[in-house]
Amino acid sequence: MPRRLSPSHRAGTALLVAAVTTGLILSLQTPNAPTLAATHPTTLEPLDPPPQEKPKTKAKASPRRGGQRLPAGAPPAAAQPDPLARQPAQPPNAAAPPQPPGPPIWPFHYTLKLTADDGIPLQAAYFPARSPFRAPITLLLHQTGPGHSGKDFEEPLDELNGLSFARYLQENGYAVLTLDLRGHGGSAGPRRNPPQAADWAAYLADLQTAYRFLVDRHNRGELNLAKLSIVGLGDAANLALAYAASPEAAVSGPGRLSDIAALVLLSPLPEIPGYPLARIVPDLAPRIPMLVLCGDQDAASVAAVRASQAVFERHRQSRVVYHDTTLHAARLLGFYPKVPASILRFLNDTVASQPADWEPRYLLNPVPYGDTSLVADSGFEQPPAAAPAAPPNPAPRNR
Repeated sequence: MPRRLSPSHRAGTALLVAAVTTGLILSLQTPNAPTLAATHPTTLEPLDPPPQEKPKTKAKASPRRGGQRLPAGAPPAAAQPDPLARQPAQPPNAAAPPQPPGPPIWPFHYTLKLTADDGIPLQAAYFPARSPFRAPITLLLHQTGPGHSGKDFEEPLDELNGLSFARYLQENGYAVLTLDLRGHGGSAGPRRNPPQAADWAAYLADLQTAYRFLVDRHNRGELNLAKLSIVGLGDAANLALAYAASPEAAVSGPGRLSDIAALVLLSPLPEIPGYPLARIVPDLAPRIPMLVLCGDQDAASVAAVRASQAVFERHRQSRVVYHDTTLHAARLLGFYPKVPASILRFLNDTVASQPADWEPRYLLNPVPYGDTSLVADSGFEQPPAAAPAAPPNPAPRNR
């Protein structure tokens, strides 16, 4: 016979059932608790918004020279239409779609004008490499003074069997950029000789403009900016050192050090205004390999190099070489035997052969450029034209 509960027991049982029911209802209303509809959905639409990803930790600027604070997680700027791309040829029938252009005949380069931050147009020449993504890139800087410009690197050299130094690097797998410093060649700006302190400050800013142009070409897959080298002639060798020592020079990523992987200095001088050689070199020498070349009868360069030679050679790959000549800067490059070949060997050892993965770069401030022209470099053997494809054999007729 079932046991009959007392009134007090019945009241307690009712309270317990009410508590359990209330707790179940509250648990179903709690956002963190899975609902029945969530565990057995009847629709493809999510009932709750998807969980948000945790914000990434903000990248810290490198404590070493060359660091720059950039927003963490910011993607590279979207590639704009390429001013260097050849325009498609329009067929006679306007209704037909334009045909894509064929690739330029090798070898070739582009001439163009970069727009500096203050609006000054800067003449440049860009020699693309044949191999995309992995190609090292070299920035060539001419010495200052009347008659000097980026054309100093485009003169045919007997040592190279008629190739210019820029073309010599291009033929050996490098992308190359030459820049006319403002007030030189095709670049606008004051033409003071010698340049004043304000001119050198402007030159440094112009080098950053050239670097941002290279970031754009890097993001288009034409080169690997992690393999950047700079070759400077005469006082432009000092300019290259001053640029490499600038805190934000050649930096395109949060926490990244400068992309400059090697420097080649031909006939550097004791100083340029505001940048004594002896003060700049100690900071750079331990971390950037340098090749220093000068004539042992070039008094000003010899004095500058010998005073800092022990510092120059702190990096295990750095070298200081004296040549038995009075030739200086551009003339040393153009007329002293084996100098171009020794520069190429150094760049191959310190830059081209080093492992460096390609990855997209930040380009928060793109550089406008225009007046572009494609120049086919004549005088060299062109690749043979592809033979026309043979027509297919007609299918045999049924007999």
